[in-house]
Amino acid sequence: MKVVEQYKEVKDRLLSLASYLKEEGIFSEKEYNEVLEILSKDKIKIGVAGQMKYGKSTLINALLFKRRVLPTSDVPMTATLTYIEYGDKESYTVEFFSKEEWETIKEVARASGDTEEQKVCRQILEQARIRLGSDVDKFLGGKVEVSKEKLYDYVGADGKYTPITKALYIKLPHEILKELVLVDTPGFNDPVESREREAEKFLQEADALIFLLYAGRALDATDRDLLITKIAQFGTGGIILVLNKYDILFEREGALDKVKEYVNKIIDSIINDKNLGDTIRKVLKEAPFVYVSALWALLGSMPESEFSEDDKWYFEKYKNEFPFLKTKEDFLEHSRLKELEEKLLEVVKRRKINILVNKVKGLLEGSISKKEMEVEDKILSRKTEERLLYEGKEKFEERKRKFEDFKKWEFPKIVNYGDRMYELHKLIQDAERDIRNELKKIFDGVEFGEIGFIDFGGYREKVRGAVLNAYIEAKDMIRNKLDTLNERCKEELKKYVEDTVNELLDNRIVRDYTNLLPSHEETLKKNLIERLRRIPSIEVPEIGAPNIGERFLFLGEGVESAKNKAYEYKEKTYEELLKVVENLIYQYENDRIKPFLEEVKDTLRESVIKPIEEAIERAEESLRDKENRLRELAQELEELNKEKERLGKIKEKLNAEISKLGDV
Repeated sequence: MKVVEQYKEVKDRLLSLASYLKEEGIFSEKEYNEVLEILSKDKIKIGVAGQMKYGKSTLINALLFKRRVLPTSDVPMTATLTYIEYGDKESYTVEFFSKEEWETIKEVARASGDTEEQKVCRQILEQARIRLGSDVDKFLGGKVEVSKEKLYDYVGADGKYTPITKALYIKLPHEILKELVLVDTPGFNDPVESREREAEKFLQEADALIFLLYAGRALDATDRDLLITKIAQFGTGGIILVLNKYDILFEREGALDKVKEYVNKIIDSIINDKNLGDTIRKVLKEAPFVYVSALWALLGSMPESEFSEDDKWYFEKYKNEFPFLKTKEDFLEHSRLKELEEKLLEVVKRRKINILVNKVKGLLEGSISKKEMEVEDKILSRKTEERLLYEGKEKFEERKRKFEDFKKWEFPKIVNYGDRMYELHKLIQDAERDIRNELKKIFDGVEFGEIGFIDFGGYREKVRGAVLNAYIEAKDMIRNKLDTLNERCKEELKKYVEDTVNELLDNRIVRDYTNLLPSHEETLKKNLIERLRRIPSIEVPEIGAPNIGERFLFLGEGVESAKNKAYEYKEKTYEELLKVVENLIYQYENDRIKPFLEEVKDTLRESVIKPIEEAIERAEESLRDKENRLRELAQELEELNKEKERLGKIKEKLNAEISKLGDV
């Protein structure tokens, strides 16, 4: 799988660069282990969503394994949320509903009404009663590892434990899964709310989402509802729409063109719907559309020795029907799987790989900058000491007194960031006020429409859809405004750095020493600006919209009670987003802005005051044996300048190697 190959290649290159810096004595063992931990824990997360029976398992087999690894056919794997990840040995672990979730299913089933969810919950309870009787409570809230042969009992259509199964965890010893976690969702139209919420929770962490459609009825009403009310919450730039089983369209002349025309028409109609929120419209506009035949891809990829009788039949059937399918390579090429892999790579590179590269790049560059600064500080200190020794004792005493006065009175005034912090605080407060106002405006605009006397289940979905749309719009707004705030704060901090460094180095006392090493000023500014660039932006956490849950079932309710619960749910979502904003702003100001300002002060003390202090102390001791110390200083300066030159070459090599990662 191309995306995994390139992801692993990038990680290997980054680790190689970290090893190189460690060998050169620039990276400490701790810093190297930090990079190692980041790279080892970081994995691509891909979700596959879509209605049941659309061929998700076949697509996963073709995409990941090039053979039948996940069972299909009579074992409906998509009946549960299925996590597929790496394990040293093959294992299958089933998770059952919790006792609380089971009570909710019972409450839905008992309520008056005949919604789809009620029908399914009643069916689940009846199946559990027949198959498990009074033993149900023994399994609720637990997990059990089962053999592949017994899997049908837990996820099969007639499986004994299927009624109480919530999720399935598959671990396989396949190399590709060392870099990838894939989740086969229960379709996002699972009538059991707790299973559907688990799928939505995974969406918040995924790097890419394949939304599978069926060529026989592409973008039907259920697909459209899923796209607008649920899939779109995944956000912009990460969804790939995939029309599977497009091979069936070749069986009727002109069907492929008609379906393409129909699908494009439907997508355009959704995008142009006046009632559609701008954020969801943007999500759909940016989502690429790919046609694939997962079956052709699998027949073209897997060894013929592993063909089942059905595989052999289909392979011969298609070869006889279509002149362009003669070899396994033809099947793979015409399956269009490679096009899907290219789209996945584009998405993952943008949402995962580039972010990982920049994160590790910051650590690598930061370590070199730190070493460069240390060498510059030592050179400045040695040159200062050398000058003091040449000037003699009387001049030395005068310089020492003036510098002590400077440290006591002038340095604290120069690095005082109180006024700048006040301006930043005002900037942050204004941004928070603006976000609060926009957030209120968005949720004040949420309306639910009228409610009938019977269809409370449908009303609940209408409520949830309206709140979810507002939530998506609000989250996008928060992210954009916080990104703007982050850039403005960085501009202010950059100005503070430049102003403070200039004022400090322009001081006649300091200038008298620092002019001994002209590059020191440039290195100091560059070092601080690089640190500023590495201040993390405010990251809006991917928090799923609050679950309507048991309190908001709207079953057996009066109209006014259901309406009150709807507005209570809206208010709950609004308040949770307010808390998120409040926490983000507080953390940003207190955990990022203030510590950086303190770091500037400490760095200026370390790189300007301390080298001069050390030079004065050593010069005072060395005046007794001036000639010997001057010879030692000449040798030390020669070695330090060689180290400075070496670091420059290492930095050039690092930048060249990292720039190549952009071509991966």
